[in-house]
Amino acid sequence: MTVVSQVVPASVCGEDRAHPGADRRAWYTLVLLSVVMGMSYADRMVLPVLVTPIKAELNLSDTQIGLLTGLAFSIFYAVCSLPIGRLADRGSRKVLVSLTLTCWSIATALTATVTGLWQMLLARCAVGAGEGGAVPSAYSMIGDLFPPERRTTALAIFTAGGPVGVLVSLMLAGWLGERVGWRATFVVIGLPGLLLGLIFWITVREPARPNVNESGWGDPSTWRIVAALCRNPAFVHYTLGYSVAVLLLHGHLQWLPAFFHRSFGVSGASLGFSIAMTRALGTVLGLIAGGLLADWLAKRDSRAPNRIIFATSALGVLTQAGVLLTANLYVAYTFSAVVGFVTSLPIGPLTAAIQAQAAPRARATAGGIMLIVSSIIGMGGGPLVVGMLSDLLAARAGQESLRYSLMILTVVAGPWMLMHLAHAQRYESK
Repeated sequence: MTVVSQVVPASVCGEDRAHPGADRRAWYTLVLLSVVMGMSYADRMVLPVLVTPIKAELNLSDTQIGLLTGLAFSIFYAVCSLPIGRLADRGSRKVLVSLTLTCWSIATALTATVTGLWQMLLARCAVGAGEGGAVPSAYSMIGDLFPPERRTTALAIFTAGGPVGVLVSLMLAGWLGERVGWRATFVVIGLPGLLLGLIFWITVREPARPNVNESGWGDPSTWRIVAALCRNPAFVHYTLGYSVAVLLLHGHLQWLPAFFHRSFGVSGASLGFSIAMTRALGTVLGLIAGGLLADWLAKRDSRAPNRIIFATSALGVLTQAGVLLTANLYVAYTFSAVVGFVTSLPIGPLTAAIQAQAAPRARATAGGIMLIVSSIIGMGGGPLVVGMLSDLLAARAGQESLRYSLMILTVVAGPWMLMHLAHAQRYESK
């Protein structure tokens, strides 16, 4: 038994009996949560898609763009995820999802009014603060709606909403940007979230929480739960491995449109459509396939999902390097599609492995910790590091500075991620 289980047991026999099964209402809630997830990614991807006209009009450097797409967004995303996660463990998750969705949608639309770096920075912080509250609440709801044998698939479907949102944003933002300009595009992408928030509030029922014995602690404080989880080596290494994976994935994804524009001369609607049909579509398929495969294999071998996590993560690092090493546009698109599929295969099993370390009333808190660490290391660090390296290499590498900076990120972050995943599986097997 891990240290965490002394405060928030990772599994409780009665938990399975608390789940009536994934009925139609559970699936309806999951679909809406996936749409919320997609809306969050669609909103955050508008800036990377339209980085060229925004950079030109506001006179920004690659480092400043990396700050806007990374750290400015991720710090507030992280700061809000833990306190809202604790609210979700104690109160109405349905209300929290609806309110946070409304807040970040308004902030996205208001981005159309910015006139300089600091106003854009404030808008991105507001978007990050809103989005940071929705995911822990969603994790907690899914944990109560679906039994353990279906939970990995459910989490994978929920996570797949993100790349679907990226796909929509890539296609729609590039097309709108050419026709109505980048400012109007932020309004068009942001406002539908207000309607979705109202639909979620009215039609979703708050899931019942399982009535389980959590070692007599009653309602432990946030910091006791955090301390207990952080004493669990498997949770720590899984969370760090996930965070470095986000560093690698977001560092690539946030700069992918700019990379194809600078290195291959592709831009506008054509660029958005091509990336959507390769990277984003591959990611959606990989997420769903990874969840289904992990749940199927787990029925035969409970350790099988862990092997999927490590093997597919290693393969993903190699395919990401393939995108950067080719000078042929179509080969790069092909590798990009493979990257999307392969790197998304372990996300569902990895998220489920992290959630498995916490009891029902601590799942949102565990999700909040995961989001804090992954936001600061991954979403914040990835785009910013790539932007800084690109500026440093610009004098020597010119237009190809972005290619080299992305390659440096891959070479450093890939082995770092695999080290943590290997340690996590070793500790979990004890």
